[in-house]
Amino acid sequence: MIKIVKGSGGYIVADLTDEEVRRASLAGELFIGALGRIDDARIISYHCNNCSRDFNNAPRVVRKSVNELVAEGHVLIEQGEYICKECNAIIAIYKVFGEGISRRYDEDISIRDIVGSRVLYKQESIGIVSDVLVNVKSCSIALLVDHNGNYTNIPWESVEGIGNGVVLLKGKLCARCKYESMPIAEFCMECGNRLS
Repeated sequence: MIKIVKGSGGYIVADLTDEEVRRASLAGELFIGALGRIDDARIISYHCNNCSRDFNNAPRVVRKSVNELVAEGHVLIEQGEYICKECNAIIAIYKVFGEGISRRYDEDISIRDIVGSRVLYKQESIGIVSDVLVNVKSCSIALLVDHNGNYTNIPWESVEGIGNGVVLLKGKLCARCKYESMPIAEFCMECGNRLS
């Protein structure tokens, strides 16, 4: 369902699920801060209070995986900002809390711990790890990820964290415009530049 979701510096118009509407609802209105990150493809438009204009696309989202214990049993997993593409004003700030993902780079990880894990990028499901590949010639490691029957290799360098049956990925940063695209993208989602 198409809904207006408010932020402190404007609002977005997005296609939300019933669960997202429930999560974003505070005092009879919907708020981005309580909702978290929405996929760009589901954002129809946004309004920037600073520009006093409506835009027919998604604002830019800058996000950071935090994975920080803020209170007993409460982990700040991710925080981010929806930013106007025209003036760079902040439309809204959001935070995602949960159980957290351990980076676990200081200990050994078994392939059995990784295979079958859900692969996420900015709360969006990329697929399920079906295997871990080792290129003997280059000594590189990649995850073979099944996304609805389509398989893709994700380089190990794209892994941001592992734990609780989840593998978190970093996006690909465009050398030209510095926009962060999905880790499986071949071209920048902002400027169209080929990603390495």
